[in-house]
Amino acid sequence: MHDTPHVIGINGSLRDDIGTRVAVQRTLDAAAGAGATIAHIDLREWDLSLFDPDTWAAFEDGSIANRDIADRIEELGEDVVAYAGIADRHGETEQSELATGD
Repeated sequence: MHDTPHVIGINGSLRDDIGTRVAVQRTLDAAAGAGATIAHIDLREWDLSLFDPDTWAAFEDGSIANRDIADRIEELGEDVVAYAGIADRHGETEQSELATGD
């Protein structure tokens, strides 16, 4: 007997219609359709401005952002399959990373 998988979609793009956001949502929809529970972490909801020096300094020293996001993932469950969509800002391509939790 297997526990129900929990899938977390993490999208790093700030634009609504970008391919990564669509891919994350389609992945979550498919997972839900297959019986998984899902959660979407939308980085637009986090104060992660690359151009805000105060936010960037706090991110670099680990006091905000990276720990907050990790804490949110831990709250959602230990056995997680996560799809992280990361946009490439220097070009028109996007990269995706597939990670699994224990």
